[in-house]
Amino acid sequence: MTSIKHKYRPAPSPRPANAPGVTAFAGRLIDEMQRIGKRAMARRFEAVVRSLLRYTAGNEVAWNELTDTFVLGYEEFMRTQGLCRNSTSFYMRNLRSIVNRAAREGVDLPHDPFGQVYTGVDRTAKRAVGIDTVRRIRDLDLSSHPELDFARNVFMFAFYTRGMSFVDIAYLRKSDLHEGVITYSRRKTRQQLAVRIESETRSLIDRFGRSDTHYLLPIITDETDPARQYENAYYRVNRNIQRVGRMLHLDKKLTLYVARHAWASIAHANNVSLSTISKAMGHDSEKTTIIYLQSLDTTAVDKANSDIIRLIDKS
Repeated sequence: MTSIKHKYRPAPSPRPANAPGVTAFAGRLIDEMQRIGKRAMARRFEAVVRSLLRYTAGNEVAWNELTDTFVLGYEEFMRTQGLCRNSTSFYMRNLRSIVNRAAREGVDLPHDPFGQVYTGVDRTAKRAVGIDTVRRIRDLDLSSHPELDFARNVFMFAFYTRGMSFVDIAYLRKSDLHEGVITYSRRKTRQQLAVRIESETRSLIDRFGRSDTHYLLPIITDETDPARQYENAYYRVNRNIQRVGRMLHLDKKLTLYVARHAWASIAHANNVSLSTISKAMGHDSEKTTIIYLQSLDTTAVDKANSDIIRLIDKS
């Protein structure tokens, strides 16, 4: 695949602001999806529009600009922002979905602008950290780094709430916490979960401080545009938790999602039943949990392999 060294930045166009283009068309699609109740699809398209506008410095993209060179440049731009291949593929697949809908409505498009970019899904082994590492993350003195302390607290909140995802944490409302229990609906699956607040979780909530919005934690601090607030917070907090991982000299990349991996892996290692783990994590079936656990860590398998090799040496 061709490497693009520069970032594409279209020059300001004399077109009026409401000229039909990619983001204007996507905006209409988003309104339609919201109107018919397809909120998840609307959120995906909204994420694509925000990402695309960051790439173009806020400029609209005319349909004849949507060439394979433009799309390659967009992919390279996302890589320079630290997105992995599966993440860039997410944006490409959803942008392609928008473009395909435009084509069905008769929009004249350049031929196959997505032919040279990755639109698949890599199955990657997820490396969970152990209980000792979670303890080190919890106990690290970050008093002189408030932004890192905030990220660490989000990580621990996720761990204490059975691996709650960041999007669900960010959108928790004060009304979701009642009589010591957080009740929320997973944004990914719409499944409703209830998590009892332990003393450690309550202590974290107190450390976060009071939120001036309807949200429980001060992650989304401006209710006029919560989606943009969430996205900015996601990148900021994830970047800072990676810095925490480097401070601890971890041999794997620390991300917010590692908290979910860690909870599941530690529960499994401590003989928590599969059905309990499945229910705790909000999986739709135990089969999903089996696949999830199999993808987490190969440490036990690696140890077994080492033991077998040593048996040969002893004979």
